[in-house]
Amino acid sequence: IVKCVFCRSEAFTSDEEEIERLKKRVEANDALAMVNLGTCYQLGMMGLRQDNAKALELLHKSAKLGNNIAHFNLSVCYQKGSIVEKVTRKATYQKQLAAMAGNVQARYSLGCDEGNADNMDRAYKHWMISANEGCTGEEGYKSGFVTKDDHAKTTRAYENSIDEMKSDDRDRAAAVFRT
Repeated sequence: IVKCVFCRSEAFTSDEEEIERLKKRVEANDALAMVNLGTCYQLGMMGLRQDNAKALELLHKSAKLGNNIAHFNLSVCYQKGSIVEKVTRKATYQKQLAAMAGNVQARYSLGCDEGNADNMDRAYKHWMISANEGCTGEEGYKSGFVTKDDHAKTTRAYENSIDEMKSDDRDRAAAVFRT
């Protein structure tokens, strides 16, 4: 019997079982379960019929609970116009909320948005924050806006954040997923 290395519960035996567990967690207001179930509805995965309205509802509910992944996913939806009408203002707002809640991808993406708007000071600040949290990015250095010393400092911060995240439990979990 395969068990989760973190919670020690038995692994799912079927998609239906996993969906049922997710639905129970959603009923208990588990924000991450809402994001996961919403993604299943959005993509029509794990035996669920594609339902963009349900996906959007779950993402918004999760975002109201403060889940940074939900905010970032909503920003992508609004930016691309995938399951909602394309609204750049809402995309930026959701991305900002995600970044303020600690989403590194959102922070990095805000830096790219600022760079595209030729606001390089703000772009650099976003990229430095994201690098300190473990996201690598070379845009500032490649564009010539960031000095070699600043780039080296950012690279060291990135490497330090990666080192801080290393643990035996993570290595064991990674080994389980590779097999």
